[in-house]
Amino acid sequence: MKKISRKAARFVLACLGLFVILICIACATQNAMFFAAGMVIAIVGLLVRSRKIRCPYCGELKLIKMMDLLKWSAPIQVECPTCGKIIEYDE
Repeated sequence: MKKISRKAARFVLACLGLFVILICIACATQNAMFFAAGMVIAIVGLLVRSRKIRCPYCGELKLIKMMDLLKWSAPIQVECPTCGKIIEYDE
């Protein structure tokens, strides 16, 4: 059975959290550098998600829903909406 990288999913989750923190700081301090850094982090997270977290069978990007991604270490199985095969995380 092919599996998805848990490390990549955790990296995307960390990027999402850091993005939210940096945008909140940017709004509070009116500093454009925090906003720019938050946007860069968000873009990096989206690129990693689009390249690493996809169905290994058909390549579908809609594989992981946001609520499934927010589970840091729970062993979950994900079913691909396109091909219907069950895919697990590697850890």
